[in-house]
Amino acid sequence: MSLTDAPPAVRARDLPPAPPAPPLDDRPTFEDQGPAPRSRARQIADDWPHTRRVLPWLIAAFIAMLWLIPFNTIKLRVSFPIDLQLDRVMLPLLVGSWLVAVVSGGASRPRLRLTAPHYAFLTFVLICAVSIVVNEHTLNQTREFDDALKQLSIIFSYAAFFLMITSIVRPTEVRAFLKLTFALAVVAAIGTLWEYNAQYNVFYDLSSKIFIPKLFVSQSPGQLGAVDEIGRRLTRGPAQHGLELTSMLAMALPLAIIGLLETRDRWAKIGYALAATLFLAAAIATFRKTAIIAPVTAIAVLAVFRPRRVVRLAPLFLVILALVHVLSPGAFGSVLVQFQGSRLNSVSTVSDRTDDYDAVRPDVFLHPILGRGYGAYSEARYRILDNELLGYLVSIGVIGLLAYLAVMACTVAVARRWVRSRDPAVATPHLAAASAAVVFVVVSQLFDSMAFPHAPYVFLSIAGLAAAATWGRTRADDPGQVAP
Repeated sequence: MSLTDAPPAVRARDLPPAPPAPPLDDRPTFEDQGPAPRSRARQIADDWPHTRRVLPWLIAAFIAMLWLIPFNTIKLRVSFPIDLQLDRVMLPLLVGSWLVAVVSGGASRPRLRLTAPHYAFLTFVLICAVSIVVNEHTLNQTREFDDALKQLSIIFSYAAFFLMITSIVRPTEVRAFLKLTFALAVVAAIGTLWEYNAQYNVFYDLSSKIFIPKLFVSQSPGQLGAVDEIGRRLTRGPAQHGLELTSMLAMALPLAIIGLLETRDRWAKIGYALAATLFLAAAIATFRKTAIIAPVTAIAVLAVFRPRRVVRLAPLFLVILALVHVLSPGAFGSVLVQFQGSRLNSVSTVSDRTDDYDAVRPDVFLHPILGRGYGAYSEARYRILDNELLGYLVSIGVIGLLAYLAVMACTVAVARRWVRSRDPAVATPHLAAASAAVVFVVVSQLFDSMAFPHAPYVFLSIAGLAAAATWGRTRADDPGQVAP
């Protein structure tokens, strides 16, 4: 072909327009819900803990505080309308950093996508606030208005933490944060068993030495090794109360059992089995009946979603129970004795609660819709009910109680969509969240669970990680369902 036969040059205007460059971030913005393509290597390089982003490290520090520090007994030495416990010092730092990151923009800025548990929790907070406004006159007459505002600030703290963890943690970071939670729970269990056997609480002792006395004041909950009115030894670990510690360990137990179900490595199975043993032994060391009720609840939820696999672990559970006797000698039998009919009816911790129920019956019938106002019969002043559900029925009525239960119900409902996924990055956090939600409902009937912040924070951290795991995913992205 000669030069004269060559085709004419193609002009730029005849070319099709170039496609727009994809965004760098693989997470949805406030406006769009679909994930954007991104280099996998670049994404992994910037995921926690291999990242310089500040916010994930603040989340990790907060989770570490939940498991290792009795933060509810450490207060800042300043005069303020509300008590500034350590968590309320860290939360403003976390929220402030979050706001700066959102305003600064960029590919790594936090993004929020509300899910069903978000809406349920925000509705619960709104009902609590409305009940105070509606019952302001009554609360002022009973001098409970200030207590109500303080209690409401605690609920706001829980809501803020839940929003932070779901908007900061990336789906590819959830597995790392679950490993962090699991490792911290193991450390908390070991420290609790050390306290039980050596009469030394490492969490309280080190916290009193680490935090500067001129800035913080540490309040000891009581003498180590003391006993309650029925002779049970008070073992607390990093928590303020044995029931609080038991709830935390029961919500961590599914992480060990899920690991047993998923891994095929022999040494990994041994490690997860030892971790489950530590969780159960540390819970039993509190001498609380909840130490049996809550873990059994967690295992039952796992059995609902993975029935055949959990049944196969039955022989291993027998070995674990035998090891519990070794790690917390004398505690298991003492807890089982408390379930005997004669002992159960005569235990003051049970009879005192039921005797006080008649005292609140008139308030329930007089204010059935919104209750007497959030903060009425506050645990800080009365602590006569020791039942979170009944307390909410009195203070925020039937509507508020249903809103509270809806938080856990929505967590289980959302988890139910994903626990059958063949992708463990999605199934594992949702299975753990479903177990934690049911455990939290059960313990809410056994003590005033929201008055002891370790337990609700741990539940919200696990539920928040589950919400973050499905960021931008749809059912079409699910590779299939795993066998039960």
